[in-house]
Amino acid sequence: MSAGQPLDDGDRYPWLDPGADERTRFALYRGVGVFSAGDPIVRDAVSIQVAGVECGMVDMGEWLFDRALLSSVRFDTRYDAREQLLRVGEDDKLLAELRDRGIDTACTRRATLCYRLGGFSTSHTEPTVAADAAADVGVAHEL
Repeated sequence: MSAGQPLDDGDRYPWLDPGADERTRFALYRGVGVFSAGDPIVRDAVSIQVAGVECGMVDMGEWLFDRALLSSVRFDTRYDAREQLLRVGEDDKLLAELRDRGIDTACTRRATLCYRLGGFSTSHTEPTVAADAAADVGVAHEL
């Protein structure tokens, strides 16, 4: 997949390196309607429950914050080996904090953000920090 192109093969989760983990993650999100075959729209949400596990995801570019809230919520950019392995991003940490603090959110449920994959999302040619972390902590992929 090149930058700015729709999801092309119907079984990719573009935020993980190509392989079994990203295909499994794509299948999970496709099963709950976040992704649909041949459809470039990502229907993510603050809370997505799958077998009792929280799997919500919201990309950083989708948020519009009140200044007062943003001054009380900080972006955590420190990552332990497990977070590196599982590709936890600052947007994942922010979402978890908002849920943990019980902060209400709203969503238009309309495709209003034009998001182009690029940079991290499509750069899978070099070994990742996550691969190095896997050897250090011995953690299998989790959701």
